[in-house]
Amino acid sequence: MKIFTILVVAVFLGACAHSQKNKLAKAHKPKRFVSSSKSFEKAVKHIIAAEGGYSSKENDATGEVRYGITGTTAKRYGYKGKMKKLPMSTAKRIYKRYYWDKLPKNLSGKAKFVLFDASVNQGPGYARKLAIQSKGNVKKMIQLRRNRYRMTAKKKPELKKFLKGWMNRLNKVEKLVKTNKV
Repeated sequence: MKIFTILVVAVFLGACAHSQKNKLAKAHKPKRFVSSSKSFEKAVKHIIAAEGGYSSKENDATGEVRYGITGTTAKRYGYKGKMKKLPMSTAKRIYKRYYWDKLPKNLSGKAKFVLFDASVNQGPGYARKLAIQSKGNVKKMIQLRRNRYRMTAKKKPELKKFLKGWMNRLNKVEKLVKTNKV
């Protein structure tokens, strides 16, 4: 009986020590910014407003677009219907899974918002580079994006007609960040 009691006490104390160790480990983990679904909803609302509904413009290399999702992107992620009929829920699912969820997790909500907009408008590859170059600094991200838009318009004169719209979009992103609306 004594051995059994000693074993029970030893197991209990070991479990308590393990529990305390886990609590200490959790307490000393560096805090990471966790973007909630509320953050995503605010961000995607901005994206859809900025991108608009359906468009198919001549001389636009992106082809058919709905809610900012190109036909190529929609098909790549499994959409088989006509772009004019792409449901908003499908667009949001694509944005969440293939853009938002791919962004670094250790950034502030504001930085993640700016990167999400960059990912959609300037490409996921550029957004990854932007995260590294800016080291998560939101002001630097915005300045680097401005510079990139200007360089794009300079290198490709046929895209200069989009520069004002790109800058307006970025100004809105900057305003939303400064006024804590994201």
